[in-house]
Amino acid sequence: MKAILFDLFETLITESSIVPTRASSLGPELGCNAEAFRTEWRAVRHDVTTGRLSFGQALRGIGTKLAGHADEAILQRLSDARRHEKAELLARVEPQILTMMKRLRSRGVKLGVISNCFGEDVVGWRECSLAARLDCAVFSFEVGLAKPDPAM
Repeated sequence: MKAILFDLFETLITESSIVPTRASSLGPELGCNAEAFRTEWRAVRHDVTTGRLSFGQALRGIGTKLAGHADEAILQRLSDARRHEKAELLARVEPQILTMMKRLRSRGVKLGVISNCFGEDVVGWRECSLAARLDCAVFSFEVGLAKPDPAM
């Protein structure tokens, strides 16, 4: 084995200790009907994952479409909360993951991560203890592609 590509969230980083707010549940905070919001979120999620829209832009567009407006203070709070929750997850790498990475590296195995994620999800990546242990990191929002697209 020469190389291993890992997924990031729920593979190297677990969301079991800190369960981040699901984007699809944010409709009521924006003054939108929950089900209508979920439908609109599903329609734009791929654009957020592939970097065509930021998380905040997607929320603003849905809020404007469904509620007639989007409160900038609420949008900022929701975007900040997403960044904070995900950064907190990235700061909590389980020790056994770090041990595994060290053992693989000692065997000469190249290591990388490939993840479908929003830009807001990895603002804490550079400070994550995994970042320095990997040879590469490919994030969908940066490359404009999402798994399972083989080009990614």
